[in-house]
Amino acid sequence: KVAHMVPALNAIGIEASCFGNHDFDFGLETLETYAAQCNFPWIISNCIDKHTKKPLGNGLTTHTFTWAGRKIGLMGLIEREWLVTLGTISLDEVFVLNFFSFF
Repeated sequence: KVAHMVPALNAIGIEASCFGNHDFDFGLETLETYAAQCNFPWIISNCIDKHTKKPLGNGLTTHTFTWAGRKIGLMGLIEREWLVTLGTISLDEVFVLNFFSFF
């Protein structure tokens, strides 16, 4: 499945990553297991799991870090239409916040 990706991703110095549609290919439980093994945070800012009331996949909503002496803030926004590409997540299992409300 995806176990081989964790050591590779951890080795290349990723600061943070936004979930992509293929990260969900083997189901939410598999995603959460391997994301927890990464040494960087996964972000999804505007998609909430209706069952847990947390960001989908236990992601963070934001991440900040310092790069070259400057503080950088990240968020990972999805469009509702993106959800139809997730074969393992039903649209009625999540709530998508309008990303325009973030600005």
